[in-house]
Amino acid sequence: MLGFREIDCPCCGSPSSALFAEGRELDTFRFYARLAGFERLNYVRCLGCGLIYSNPRLAYTESTLAQVSPGHVARRLERQATIQARIRRGKEKKLERIVRLAGTARGRFLDIGCGSGIALEAAAAQGFECVGTELYPGFIEVCRAKGLEVVPGTIEGIRFPDASCAVVFLDDVLEHLDQPFAHLDEIARVLQPGGILYVNTWVIDDPTTVEAAFGPEWRKDMNLDLTAHTTIYPTRLLLEQLRRRALVPQMEVSTWRAGVGAGAHAAQFCDFLARKHG
Repeated sequence: MLGFREIDCPCCGSPSSALFAEGRELDTFRFYARLAGFERLNYVRCLGCGLIYSNPRLAYTESTLAQVSPGHVARRLERQATIQARIRRGKEKKLERIVRLAGTARGRFLDIGCGSGIALEAAAAQGFECVGTELYPGFIEVCRAKGLEVVPGTIEGIRFPDASCAVVFLDDVLEHLDQPFAHLDEIARVLQPGGILYVNTWVIDDPTTVEAAFGPEWRKDMNLDLTAHTTIYPTRLLLEQLRRRALVPQMEVSTWRAGVGAGAHAAQFCDFLARKHG
């Protein structure tokens, strides 16, 4: 039985928000219509800081992932098998940016939500001491079969020592998290002075309506998935929150922007690299 809960803004704690997108109008609703109560879920926009987040949302238990998305790991691994070289090259390009910032320094490379371990393999080839965290048991098994060190769970429950990581890698993860800013707190704690945070996530230019952010066909945007993507970040808010945690942005690379010309809209995926100050 799935549970649902109302939350305040995960960023500023404000209880005040306005409807941003009604979940039942999204094409992705058809994937979850079988689940009782799912029709209550929406995206809202915080009236305090502007963060967009799912609310109400699922109250996760150990069985929730299997209930909501059965066969997720098998489908992901099957898809990865067909485009393995492309995925590996993409991870290697991201590692190249990190290595340019790190120079000759090496140390612990922490991949949060490491999946099947492709980034861990690429980092190990660059001389890093690698460890990943992962929620899905299927991915953990795959990583361990490769000889990779992976610990079950998420970073806030694992308690890595202070200043113990040279790099924290957060690739296509931040938008999935229930409490992303609590994760950023932990990341800032475990990063050593001068350490590097890599984030790839989706951001928006701070529009106030879903149509301004995702265009007139927003209902068909498969990224608007209330379980997979709990949070949408205004760019200025995300950068501000990094700086508040002494994570000083070093580089921002726009990797994808929807639409072209007059049809372009504000949603985009970006790479951010930040260095821990102090």
